[in-house]
Amino acid sequence: MSQEVVYLLPSKIIQPPKPWQLSDQFLADQRQLFESYHRELQRQESTGVVQATAVIETILTAWTLRSKMYHFNRDPEVSELIVKVSNVKDIAKKYGYSGLWNAKMYGTMSSRLLKLQTKEGANFPVKQHCGRCGRAIWNPVSVKRGVGPVCYHKRGQ
Repeated sequence: MSQEVVYLLPSKIIQPPKPWQLSDQFLADQRQLFESYHRELQRQESTGVVQATAVIETILTAWTLRSKMYHFNRDPEVSELIVKVSNVKDIAKKYGYSGLWNAKMYGTMSSRLLKLQTKEGANFPVKQHCGRCGRAIWNPVSVKRGVGPVCYHKRGQ
């Protein structure tokens, strides 16, 4: 069994679609985006490394589509689309983004997305170094202290 790696913070700022922009063409575009994000997410899950942007964008496009499913009733593949959109709830729960999926209003979802993107630790540089020995440190506690775990324990003796 391969261990799955999930990067929790998005690598780019994602803006949710505004509900007042919904038109027939916009919904068709959202459906195509949803299908492509969903395929990309499945591909990433098969490799074991999942980017948060794929998860979040899948959730956002499905969130836009779920209240407008009646728009696609003329499409013979609408039942397949309904199943995919309803399965996004499980995807959101699996990756810890249930708050985004469960948001009832656009403003709530937008504020939750902003909170995710400004999560503490998101602004840390890729490499931090111990202030005592200069070794690279990456543990958030060590980064806050400015001293690596080895030097921290040596200092305590």
